[in-house]
Amino acid sequence: MALKQTINFRGIYVADAYIKTSGVTISLGNERIDFVAFYMASSTDAPFNNGSIQCAYNLNGDNPIKQGYEYLRTLSEFADAIDC
Repeated sequence: MALKQTINFRGIYVADAYIKTSGVTISLGNERIDFVAFYMASSTDAPFNNGSIQCAYNLNGDNPIKQGYEYLRTLSEFADAIDC
């Protein structure tokens, strides 16, 4: 699972940047998912940026990785992202 969209990174536009998550963990008490979003120029490039993200965890929902991606899709900065 990954997302793709144009990213403005420090004034430089990266067309079709590849965004993937990694390091998904579930908090004690199963209340929250913590993960890192990595931003890459392509799926095979090294990340040029990353960010730590948290969201609510639904124990009865989809797997935590999918829940993380679904959460990213709700954020305004990923409104134009497409699945890839």
